Amino acid sequence: FLLLIGRLLDHQLKARARSAAADLLALQAPVAVVLAADGLEHRRPIGEVFVGDVLIVRPGERIPVDSLVEAGFAELDTSLLTGETAPVAARPGQVCRAGALNLTGVLRLQALERSEDSAVAAIARLVEAGAQSKSKYVQLADRAAQVYVPVVHTAAALTFAAGWALGL
Repeated sequence: FLLLIGRLLDHQLKARARSAAADLLALQAPVAVVLAADGLEHRRPIGEVFVGDVLIVRPGERIPVDSLVEAGFAELDTSLLTGETAPVAARPGQVCRAGALNLTGVLRLQALERSEDSAVAAIARLVEAGAQSKSKYVQLADRAAQVYVPVVHTAAALTFAAGWALGL
């Protein structure tokens, strides 16, 4: 019974962790506006954004990859990563993390990382890795079961044998 309860709790915790990782990755921008050398803007999936690409992020859009602000000023909602509810100012020379929501101005950014190497992706990988490992409660229940089950079976067998020998 204890082992079953431990496994049930472990399953629920893993399901919550997987859901949290999926929710975190869903908050990333699916596409990025890349400024080409000819000055034209092209929309690309974030998987096709490379280190050094110049990106344009307008109000209401999320920062697609970890980037360095080249030009512009904006207030960013970084609660996705930091939990901080107050907007954070983004100025030239500052690093912006993927997933931050641009609240006010237009930013020109230089991509520092690929989307799979961003801070958001790293956090999601850590959450997923935590979900894969056994919790301390399941490990404790497994250790207890290793001792408890053989002892109980031995006691039951001895009780049966004693009852049989005594004719009970």
